[in-house]
Amino acid sequence: MRKALVCIALLSLAMPSAVADPRGPSTPEERKRALDVIEKLEQSPMDPALKRDREWVFQWIKEVPDVHANMCSAIVGPLLNEKNTDARKAFTLQNILASAAFRMQHPEDKDSVKIYLAGTQGMLRAYENVTRQDPTKKSPFLEQLKSKEQIGQLEDYVRRGARQCSKHPATTLAP
Repeated sequence: MRKALVCIALLSLAMPSAVADPRGPSTPEERKRALDVIEKLEQSPMDPALKRDREWVFQWIKEVPDVHANMCSAIVGPLLNEKNTDARKAFTLQNILASAAFRMQHPEDKDSVKIYLAGTQGMLRAYENVTRQDPTKKSPFLEQLKSKEQIGQLEDYVRRGARQCSKHPATTLAP
Protein backbone atom coordinates (compact mmCIF):
# COMPACT_ATOMS: atom_id res chain seq x y z
CA MET A 1 0.00 0.00 0.00
CA ARG A 2 2.83 2.38 0.89
CA LYS A 3 4.50 1.84 -2.50
CA ALA A 4 1.21 2.53 -4.22
CA LEU A 5 0.81 5.81 -2.33
CA VAL A 6 4.35 6.90 -3.21
CA CYS A 7 3.75 6.06 -6.88
CA ILE A 8 0.44 7.94 -6.84
CA ALA A 9 2.16 10.96 -5.28
CA LEU A 10 4.91 10.88 -7.90
CA LEU A 11 2.41 10.49 -10.71
CA SER A 12 0.38 13.42 -9.39
CA LEU A 13 3.53 15.51 -9.54
CA ALA A 14 4.00 14.42 -13.12
CA MET A 15 0.57 15.57 -14.24
CA PRO A 16 0.57 18.94 -15.95
CA SER A 17 -1.35 21.75 -14.36
CA ALA A 18 -4.69 22.45 -16.01
CA VAL A 19 -3.92 26.18 -16.01
CA ALA A 20 -0.31 25.98 -17.16
CA ASP A 21 0.46 26.89 -20.73
CA PRO A 22 2.17 24.05 -22.54
CA ARG A 23 5.73 24.96 -23.17
CA GLY A 24 8.04 24.07 -25.97
CA PRO A 25 11.08 21.82 -25.89
CA SER A 26 14.00 22.53 -23.61
CA THR A 27 16.72 24.86 -24.79
CA PRO A 28 20.42 23.96 -24.87
CA GLU A 29 20.97 26.50 -22.08
CA GLU A 30 18.28 24.89 -19.91
CA ARG A 31 19.70 21.40 -20.47
CA LYS A 32 23.18 22.64 -19.54
CA ARG A 33 21.80 24.27 -16.38
CA ALA A 34 19.84 21.12 -15.52
CA LEU A 35 22.92 18.92 -15.91
CA ASP A 36 24.96 21.32 -13.77
CA VAL A 37 22.28 21.33 -11.06
CA ILE A 38 21.96 17.53 -11.14
CA GLU A 39 25.72 17.21 -10.69
CA LYS A 40 25.71 19.69 -7.77
CA LEU A 41 22.86 17.80 -6.15
CA GLU A 42 24.72 14.53 -6.56
CA GLN A 43 27.67 16.06 -4.72
CA SER A 44 25.52 17.60 -1.96
CA PRO A 45 21.99 16.26 -2.23
CA MET A 46 20.88 17.68 1.11
CA ASP A 47 22.54 21.08 0.90
CA PRO A 48 19.92 23.69 1.91
CA ALA A 49 21.70 26.24 -0.30
CA LEU A 50 20.62 24.15 -3.33
CA LYS A 51 16.92 24.24 -2.44
CA ARG A 52 15.98 26.62 -5.26
CA ASP A 53 18.04 24.67 -7.79
CA ARG A 54 16.47 21.40 -6.61
CA GLU A 55 12.97 22.81 -6.99
CA TRP A 56 13.78 24.37 -10.37
CA VAL A 57 15.23 21.20 -11.94
CA PHE A 58 12.42 18.99 -10.67
CA GLN A 59 9.75 21.40 -11.96
CA TRP A 60 11.63 21.84 -15.25
CA ILE A 61 11.75 18.08 -15.85
CA LYS A 62 8.01 17.89 -15.21
CA GLU A 63 7.28 20.68 -17.68
CA VAL A 64 9.55 20.18 -20.67
CA PRO A 65 8.16 17.80 -23.28
CA ASP A 66 11.53 16.49 -24.45
CA VAL A 67 13.24 15.45 -21.19
CA HIS A 68 11.86 12.55 -19.22
CA ALA A 69 12.84 10.91 -15.97
CA ASN A 70 12.10 7.34 -15.00
CA MET A 71 11.96 5.57 -11.69
CA CYS A 72 11.26 1.86 -11.38
CA SER A 73 9.65 0.92 -8.09
CA ALA A 74 10.85 -2.68 -8.53
CA ILE A 75 14.39 -1.29 -8.23
CA VAL A 76 13.98 1.39 -5.55
CA GLY A 77 10.96 -0.06 -3.72
CA PRO A 78 12.93 -1.17 -0.67
CA LEU A 79 14.20 2.40 -0.22
CA LEU A 80 10.62 3.70 -0.38
CA ASN A 81 9.73 1.29 2.43
CA GLU A 82 12.38 2.76 4.72
CA LYS A 83 11.60 5.54 7.18
CA ASN A 84 10.52 8.70 5.36
CA THR A 85 13.44 11.06 6.02
CA ASP A 86 14.94 14.02 4.21
CA ALA A 87 17.86 11.78 3.26
CA ARG A 88 15.57 9.16 1.74
CA LYS A 89 13.74 11.86 -0.22
CA ALA A 90 17.07 13.24 -1.48
CA PHE A 91 18.27 9.80 -2.61
CA THR A 92 14.97 9.07 -4.36
CA LEU A 93 15.05 12.42 -6.11
CA GLN A 94 18.63 11.83 -7.21
CA ASN A 95 17.56 8.54 -8.78
CA ILE A 96 15.01 10.44 -10.85
CA LEU A 97 17.42 13.25 -11.73
CA ALA A 98 20.25 10.91 -12.72
CA SER A 99 17.94 9.07 -15.11
CA ALA A 100 16.97 12.42 -16.65
CA ALA A 101 20.64 13.36 -16.96
CA PHE A 102 21.38 10.10 -18.78
CA ARG A 103 18.51 10.70 -21.17
CA MET A 104 19.73 14.24 -21.90
CA GLN A 105 23.27 13.02 -22.50
CA HIS A 106 22.16 10.01 -24.58
CA PRO A 107 18.87 11.02 -26.25
CA GLU A 108 19.11 8.22 -28.82
CA ASP A 109 19.52 5.49 -26.19
CA LYS A 110 16.13 4.04 -25.23
CA ASP A 111 17.50 1.02 -23.31
CA SER A 112 15.53 1.04 -20.06
CA VAL A 113 18.21 -0.96 -18.24
CA LYS A 114 20.81 1.69 -19.03
CA ILE A 115 18.43 4.46 -17.96
CA TYR A 116 17.55 2.74 -14.68
CA LEU A 117 21.19 1.84 -14.07
CA ALA A 118 22.22 5.47 -14.54
CA GLY A 119 19.54 6.52 -12.07
CA THR A 120 20.63 3.91 -9.57
CA GLN A 121 24.30 4.80 -9.90
CA GLY A 122 23.55 8.51 -9.49
CA MET A 123 21.53 7.71 -6.39
CA LEU A 124 24.42 5.65 -5.00
CA ARG A 125 26.94 8.45 -5.67
CA ALA A 126 24.67 10.89 -3.82
CA TYR A 127 24.33 8.36 -1.00
CA GLU A 128 28.11 8.01 -0.75
CA ASN A 129 28.53 11.78 -0.59
CA VAL A 130 25.95 12.11 2.19
CA THR A 131 27.11 9.17 4.31
CA ARG A 132 30.75 10.19 4.00
CA GLN A 133 29.84 13.36 5.90
CA ASP A 134 27.11 11.89 8.09
CA PRO A 135 27.19 8.12 8.69
CA THR A 136 23.89 8.33 10.58
CA LYS A 137 22.15 8.73 7.20
CA LYS A 138 22.91 5.13 6.19
CA SER A 139 20.22 3.11 4.49
CA PRO A 140 20.13 -0.69 4.80
CA PHE A 141 18.86 -0.98 1.22
CA LEU A 142 21.43 1.39 -0.27
CA GLU A 143 24.18 -0.43 1.63
CA GLN A 144 23.00 -3.62 -0.11
CA LEU A 145 23.07 -1.87 -3.48
CA LYS A 146 26.58 -0.60 -2.74
CA SER A 147 27.65 -4.17 -2.06
CA LYS A 148 26.08 -5.35 -5.32
CA GLU A 149 27.92 -2.60 -7.17
CA GLN A 150 31.25 -3.53 -5.56
CA ILE A 151 30.96 -7.16 -6.63
CA GLY A 152 29.66 -6.39 -10.12
CA GLN A 153 26.03 -7.43 -9.55
CA LEU A 154 24.31 -4.04 -9.71
CA GLU A 155 23.46 -4.23 -13.41
CA ASP A 156 21.91 -7.69 -12.96
CA TYR A 157 19.80 -6.37 -10.08
CA VAL A 158 18.66 -3.42 -12.21
CA ARG A 159 17.96 -5.70 -15.18
CA ARG A 160 15.68 -7.90 -13.04
CA GLY A 161 13.86 -4.83 -11.71
CA ALA A 162 13.53 -3.39 -15.22
CA ARG A 163 11.86 -6.62 -16.37
CA GLN A 164 9.29 -6.25 -13.59
CA CYS A 165 8.71 -2.60 -14.47
CA SER A 166 8.25 -3.45 -18.14
CA LYS A 167 5.25 -5.57 -17.08
CA HIS A 168 3.91 -2.67 -15.00
CA PRO A 169 4.93 0.70 -16.43
CA ALA A 170 7.48 2.61 -14.43
CA THR A 171 6.79 5.93 -12.89
CA THR A 172 7.68 8.48 -15.54
CA LEU A 173 7.86 12.20 -14.93
CA ALA A 174 6.71 13.78 -18.13
CA PRO A 175 4.24 16.48 -19.13
